[in-house]
Amino acid sequence: MEPVQITILILQILVRIYGQDYNPEIDWFILSERSEEQIVFVGDFKGVDEVIICDNRLYDRCGLKNKQRILLAGQTQLLIDLDPYPFTVPERIYVHTLSKGIPTHLKGYEMQMGFVYDRIHKLK
Repeated sequence: MEPVQITILILQILVRIYGQDYNPEIDWFILSERSEEQIVFVGDFKGVDEVIICDNRLYDRCGLKNKQRILLAGQTQLLIDLDPYPFTVPERIYVHTLSKGIPTHLKGYEMQMGFVYDRIHKLK
């Protein structure tokens, strides 16, 4: 085995052993093409039933839309499976929250592919 393969194997074993100590408040990830991350968005989500990422800050001008799967929804937090496909580094993506098909905010929340984000991310 190559040193890289051994390192990855050791990391996988450590994650399996200590994974129950996962703390989303201090955990982070790099947003990339292959990021399929569970992320908590914090904000005002009263009535939100859909989360869409797209290529434009204005929802009506989105050329490419990607619906995200909501795992848990509350009035102040949303847990979603963030899947940025087909966006790539260094593109910007915009997170739009919708209630009954209507955007809840005038402009989407900007995220930058290739940047580091906390697993708990405040939407301002």
